[in-house]
Amino acid sequence: MRIPLKTSARRGLRVIRRLARAALGATQTRWRSSIRVRVVTTTLVVSAIVVAVLGVFLMQQITNALLEAKERAALPARRRRRHRPGAARHRPERSGDAQQRGDHAGTPQRHGGSVRGHPHRRP
Repeated sequence: MRIPLKTSARRGLRVIRRLARAALGATQTRWRSSIRVRVVTTTLVVSAIVVAVLGVFLMQQITNALLEAKERAALPARRRRRHRPGAARHRPERSGDAQQRGDHAGTPQRHGGSVRGHPHRRP
């Protein structure tokens, strides 16, 4: 199926195709006739692949090591906070703790359609 194009656009496409074929032909001729081009090109491609694979491997190793170090540093700090005397008194109260005790310290008290402490604010 051909797409209808103007004559000038067709000429432009023909010129581009002709130049691409010429460049490809010259590259193929150079590739076949010169062992130096083949060796250098192959070496560069293989080197780029090796560098990419090593880069990915090293990034994964560094990431894993950093995460393990952070975890090791966080565990003793967590244990110190848990076993510190008086730590339970200074811990902020959660809503679940208030419900377990049976009081409603964490819930706002309603008096006359307003929230306690804020007479003009409605819930």
